[in-house]
Amino acid sequence: MTANTRTRWRLLLARPGRGLSPVCDVPWQGAPFYRSATVDDLFVRLTVTPDKGFTRFVAEVSTDNPLGSACFLALECATGEGEEIWTYAGQADHRDVFRQSPHYPAQHNLHGLVKQPVPMIAVKGEDGFTVALNDAPAFYENYATQWVDPAQGIARLCSGDTGEIPAERPTAARVMPYYHLVAPGRVHRFEGLLFTSPAANLTDLRQDVLKAIAARWGDVSDRFGITAFATNYMHLRRNETGNSTYWICPGVEYANKQYSRDAFWQTMVLPPEIEAECYLNEAVARTPGAERPLFALIWAYRIARSGRAVDLDRVRKTLDYIEAHTRDGRYYANDVPGKHDFQSWYGLCAFEEDDVVTYNQGLLTVALKAARALGLQTATDPAAAQAAYRALFNSEHGFYPLSEQKPYVCVDALVGDVLAQWLFGEPLLESDTVARHFATIMRASRTRYGFKVTCDVSGEYLPPTAYSTREYRSHIEDSAVGYYQYGGSWYLYDMLCLLDCVLHGASGAEEQAIWRTTLEFELGGTYHEFINTQTGIPFKPNQGWDAGIYALWRAFMERGLVSDRLLRAVDDL
Repeated sequence: MTANTRTRWRLLLARPGRGLSPVCDVPWQGAPFYRSATVDDLFVRLTVTPDKGFTRFVAEVSTDNPLGSACFLALECATGEGEEIWTYAGQADHRDVFRQSPHYPAQHNLHGLVKQPVPMIAVKGEDGFTVALNDAPAFYENYATQWVDPAQGIARLCSGDTGEIPAERPTAARVMPYYHLVAPGRVHRFEGLLFTSPAANLTDLRQDVLKAIAARWGDVSDRFGITAFATNYMHLRRNETGNSTYWICPGVEYANKQYSRDAFWQTMVLPPEIEAECYLNEAVARTPGAERPLFALIWAYRIARSGRAVDLDRVRKTLDYIEAHTRDGRYYANDVPGKHDFQSWYGLCAFEEDDVVTYNQGLLTVALKAARALGLQTATDPAAAQAAYRALFNSEHGFYPLSEQKPYVCVDALVGDVLAQWLFGEPLLESDTVARHFATIMRASRTRYGFKVTCDVSGEYLPPTAYSTREYRSHIEDSAVGYYQYGGSWYLYDMLCLLDCVLHGASGAEEQAIWRTTLEFELGGTYHEFINTQTGIPFKPNQGWDAGIYALWRAFMERGLVSDRLLRAVDDL
C-alpha cells in the first residue's frame, strides 16, 4: 500500500521559549534520504532509510557552542481532507498530550495523565494508516510525548516534553517541560519507524505496530513472540532512582516503577544487557517482603547462568534475608507483624503469619538451589525445602493447595516446579501428584473464560472470609465475584500451571495450554493481566509479565519437551 500523499510529514526542532522551527519535510518511502540544516547554533541531521520492510528515521542534533543548548525533536504530520488522527489508544477526538511516565517512581499511577503504552501517532485515510513511532521512552530520559490536535489536523511525535496539559484534559499532576541538553561531544538522537498499515480496525493496527517494533529492535517473527517482545521493549524506562541505568514497568498503568516479580518475567524476552540492568536494580534495592527476595536470588543465578557477572556480596545479603524468614525448611513471608496480606503476588488474600504459602515454598526451594549453584553456603538444605513443598499436597482430593492453612484449589502452586525444570533440568514435584493437580483444576477451576485463580474443591467461588485471617479482613469483598483476584483468570499463572503439567506428561495439558492462549488473543488481540471469569471481559492488555510464558515455552521447545503447536495456533488466529 502506498502512503496517502495528502498527509504531510516534517521534522521540527523545539527549543524553550522559541517554539518549533521547521527543519525539513520527511519522505515516506523510496531511496535513502539525507538532509541537514542549521538552526542558530544547532546542527540537525536527518537520515531516512528502508529497514526490514519499514522505513527508519534517525534525527540527530549537535552543536559546537561550548555553553550547549536545550532542545528536542518532533515529527509532525498535517492531515488532509477526510483523514483522521489515531494513536495506540484509538482515534483522537480532541486535543491531547500522551505520556508514558510521570517521573515519580514512588507513585503507583500516572496521576490522571493521558497515556498510551506505545509512543506512536497515525493518520487514517481511505487505504489504511500511515504510522510513526519512536523507540522506547527509556532512551529519552522517559520524556517521549505524543501531541494530537484533531481540530487543527496536526499530530506530533516528540522526543521531549513542553509541559503542556490541554484544557480538555485537566489533571492535578505536576508536569514539567523537558528539553535535552546538547553540548560539544553530546548529541541528541531521535529514532523511530515510519510505515503504512492496511488495518481496518484498532486491533489490527496494534498488531502491525507491534510487528514493526519487533522487526526493528527484536529478533522474533511469530505473533506471540512479537507481542511479548514489543510490549516489553516499550515498557523500558530510565531508572530515576539511580539504582541502575534502566528498569522496566509492568505496564503503562504502573507509571515509572519496576516491580520485582513482574520484571523477573518481563525481562526473559529482552536483550541480555537490558535484563542485567533491570536485575541490578533488584540487587541494589534489595526490596523486602512477600516473595520478592526469592525472585531476586533466582534472578541472580539466571544472570550468572547467561555468562554475566553478579555481585555475590549482594546476593548473600538477599540470602540472609530469605534464611531469616525460613524455619525447618519452610518459608514465612510476613515481613511486618500484623500485616497479613501482600505475602505473595496474591495481594488481596491474607495469610496467618505462621502459614506457608505453597507458591512461595516452591520458589524457596529454587532460590536455595540457585544460591548453592552460585557457590554460596545455605543454612537450609534445599532438599528440606523441597520435602516441605511436596508435603503440602492434599492427597485426599488430589491437588496442591493455596497454603498449608488455606485448603483451596489454586493455579499458582506449581510455579517453583516449572522454574526448577527450566534452570536445573529437574522437577521438584512428582509427576503423579502434578497429574492429579491438573485433573482437579480441570474439574474445579476451569471456566469458559480461563481458570479461577482460586476456588473451593467443589468448584465454587470462595466466600470472602476465605481470603481473611482471624485478625484481618481482606478487601476482596469490595471486588465482584470473578473479577481480578476474586476468582479471575490470570494468564501468567494459568499457563505456568499448565506448562508444568505438560512437562510432567499430564494427558490433555498441552491442548489446554493452547486453548488458554488462543482464548487470550481472541478476546482482545493480545494477552492481558486477567479475564473476568463471569463476564469474559479481559483487563490490562499487553501486561508485561505474560511474556515469561513465551520465553519458557520457547526454551522447553528447544529442548524438545513441548511442541510448537501453541505458537502455530496463535499465528493461525
